[in-house]
Amino acid sequence: MAHGNKLDSESVKAPGAKWGGLAIGLIVVGAGVIFGGFSMSKTGHGLHSYLTSFMFYLSIALGGLFFVMLQHLTRAGWSVVVRRLAEGFMKNILVMLVLFAPIFMNIDKIYAWADSGSHAEAHAESSDTAHAGGEAHLTTGRIDSIDDVKLQHHLEHVLIHKHKYLEAGFFKIRVGIYFLVWIVLALFMWKNSVAQDSHGEAATTIKMGKVSAGAMPFFALSLTFASFDWMMSLDYAWFSTIFGVIYFASGFIGLMACLIISSFFLQKRGYLKGAVTTEHYHDMGKFMFAFIIFWAYVSFSQFILIRYPNIPEETIWYLHRWQHEDGSLGWKNWSIAIPVIHFILPFILLMSRHVKRNKVTCMIMAVWMLVASYLHFYWVIMPTLTFPSVTNPAFGFNDVLIAVGMGLIFFGGFLFNLKNVNLVPVKDPRLDESLNFTNY
Repeated sequence: MAHGNKLDSESVKAPGAKWGGLAIGLIVVGAGVIFGGFSMSKTGHGLHSYLTSFMFYLSIALGGLFFVMLQHLTRAGWSVVVRRLAEGFMKNILVMLVLFAPIFMNIDKIYAWADSGSHAEAHAESSDTAHAGGEAHLTTGRIDSIDDVKLQHHLEHVLIHKHKYLEAGFFKIRVGIYFLVWIVLALFMWKNSVAQDSHGEAATTIKMGKVSAGAMPFFALSLTFASFDWMMSLDYAWFSTIFGVIYFASGFIGLMACLIISSFFLQKRGYLKGAVTTEHYHDMGKFMFAFIIFWAYVSFSQFILIRYPNIPEETIWYLHRWQHEDGSLGWKNWSIAIPVIHFILPFILLMSRHVKRNKVTCMIMAVWMLVASYLHFYWVIMPTLTFPSVTNPAFGFNDVLIAVGMGLIFFGGFLFNLKNVNLVPVKDPRLDESLNFTNY
């Protein structure tokens, strides 16, 4: 239904060098803040906290890539005015490649399976020492009882069967494959979209739609196996085939939250006038609401499929996030809080049409979901730091510094990506449909 909306051409022009300077400033400050976070934490905690923040921001960049391909694949019209913002987040995959370097250089300090050559010797030594009444320290934790020895035997047995896959050299090759797939797709989408602003050929839109159709399976497989490699393998004896879907859902929620927040603040600065309307906020809010439900569905599916057969090597992942040693606040409280803050409360609040159509409340809920998503990643990754022993979480100021520092770099990269391009695809053939979009 047409509204007769007119695009304010001045508010969608390329921001120019001013944004470039701001972006570089954010990146430099972000690097300093991350360094401050590392200086306040032990090496193991700092690296795991860094991995948490990395996987969180990477999920948003991959969410941007999926969103862009999805819009071309489905020939969506409503989203054209916010698609360039999604492309800005999508192109941050290049930033995430650079930020992966500390993880790449410290594989053996993050992943217990990485030093595979010494596992057999460690296993034999631990058995002799433990049965003699002593104590041993293995790659996966401290051995203090016969039960711990049995658990360690199981872990070593699992690693023997997975060693061909969980091997540092093959791990590095897979890292290259994942980033190659993502970067090729992101740069293809970016270059064609920006070029269309000049020549305005509708054939470019058709081409991007065809490529999206063919590339979607490669995107899905690369995202799934990356989540297996970089997160699930922290507990290498545990497995879940739905783990990658949960990671994907988290990333799409994060992307929609970032689109809402960036649209809100850009409009506060005078950009995107006449482009992003209440109708678009409503649709972005609906997308975020839908994927919050989807995230809860797949997360509960994973839990109930593990809880029902009650197989020890599967339930241990949840058990490790439930028990704690001294009865104080611990992972049990996090395990209760995560579904409340990530699903129950936002589900209740975002159910209202008025919340999604109000820019301020929609933006507040977007910020809420970013925080909730980060805490979910923290809950997934950080308990593996002390496995198999169960200790209380050590969330502290250093974790905040690392998350904020990487966030400054991430959003600095976003601004840098948009500094010389229009904020809206001004010659997209579906632009008029997007400008006149109405929710019913």
